[in-house]
Amino acid sequence: MVAFTISEPESEMESPEQIREEPDTPVGSNDTVTEPEAPWGRRKDGTPRKRPGRKPGSPRTPRKATGRKSAPQIDYGVPVRQLGQLVGTACLMRGQRADALTVGMFTGPLADATNRLAHEVPSIARVCEYLMTVGPYGEFLTVAVALGMQLAANHGMIKPGEFGTLTERDLIIRTVGDSV
Repeated sequence: MVAFTISEPESEMESPEQIREEPDTPVGSNDTVTEPEAPWGRRKDGTPRKRPGRKPGSPRTPRKATGRKSAPQIDYGVPVRQLGQLVGTACLMRGQRADALTVGMFTGPLADATNRLAHEVPSIARVCEYLMTVGPYGEFLTVAVALGMQLAANHGMIKPGEFGTLTERDLIIRTVGDSV
């Protein structure tokens, strides 16, 4: 629909030819024309917006993370298990089999309890994290000492059977089997 408006000039009367045609637009409507390359307007720097923004006056709320997996929890029981292995090996090397079995029996439950406690108490967690960095060295040390003791027993430096070493016959049976 087209509305005709006649405006009165300030000084002289307009002729009918001077009557302007104006489109019928409601008062207060948005007179801006959307650009095809920027249908949602432009940013302050002039680049087109990729999607429409939030409505004016609406609160800014952070998006909720959906479908994301949480980071796996650290197992703080690992250093306790490694320490139990080290102590158990030391007990076996000294010939204290009952103590080695006792340490082996209680290492698992102690490691589980330590894991739960470390997740609640940050100071315990820090100690466990430190032990986890040192732990592989302890495992290496256990194997290296056992190797050294067995070599010492093989060469007569210590009596076979001490510190968890084997006699030559037992060593051959364990490594080769019963065929000898």
